[in-house]
Amino acid sequence: PELDAVIMGGEYRPAAGITALRFMEDEFGPVATPSLAATLSRDPVAMGALTMLASRSVPKLWDEWFAESGTPPVVFSRAQEFEDLLLALGAARSGLGIALAPRASIEDDLQRGQLVAPYGFIARPSGYSLCCRTPDAKRPAFAALSGWLRQSGRGKGSFSAPTSE
Repeated sequence: PELDAVIMGGEYRPAAGITALRFMEDEFGPVATPSLAATLSRDPVAMGALTMLASRSVPKLWDEWFAESGTPPVVFSRAQEFEDLLLALGAARSGLGIALAPRASIEDDLQRGQLVAPYGFIARPSGYSLCCRTPDAKRPAFAALSGWLRQSGRGKGSFSAPTSE
């Protein structure tokens, strides 16, 4: 009741009375600094020589990437766990190892060349949705925000019509 709108990621299913407008698909993959990525071969098993950077907030993310990408799990020589994904990504930017990242979270880093995705990104069934109370979905402010999000997300995934339950 205190929020006008919220962006939800993942497999969010709207509750009764909530409208969810999916505006961007989700992709994720391993990322590292260009200098660390240059030490890797085309075979993902080479990641094992680097430190795996993981987040306690998404503890199964690496397992999900291996399963969803069809890549056999890699045994890392070292692992460092962080409380939050943002901290793990900060460690990756600092060259401390390789992290898994949603592409949307690091697009600027990719464009600036701070991070690279040596094995690319894979699409996930989840995505990002703008959610609000169903009666509020017709408000001009919500329409403006959802239009801007759809435009910003264009080319980064497909879009679907609002859904509500």
